[in-house]
Amino acid sequence: MVVRIRFAMHGSKHKPLFHIVAANCRTRRNSKPLELLGKFSPLADETGTKHVELNMERAKYWLSVGAQPSDPARHLLEKAGLMPPKPAPWRQLKVGEHKIDPPPGKFVPHASPKPAPKETKEA
Repeated sequence: MVVRIRFAMHGSKHKPLFHIVAANCRTRRNSKPLELLGKFSPLADETGTKHVELNMERAKYWLSVGAQPSDPARHLLEKAGLMPPKPAPWRQLKVGEHKIDPPPGKFVPHASPKPAPKETKEA
């Protein structure tokens, strides 16, 4: 059974409230979860803050047994310090690519080399 940490939508129209849950990946979004880990209110209050309640111990437990977070839940867990930040896609190397560092002290532009000038024969 694959377990995911994800959001379950609750609340009312124009006042969303998400429960952070550990649930089987094949169940529906708002179905009964394995465990409720916390709550998240995406709307800012009068002071401009968004509220998050998270049971850190249980979230660490589910991550340790192999639960995979969804992308929004991963972002929230990164901000809480439970997961390392996801690497940016433009910084990842493709398969077969190797990072080549230029020699120290010299800047090597990535332009095509210019052909050498041709010598003319004098008679």
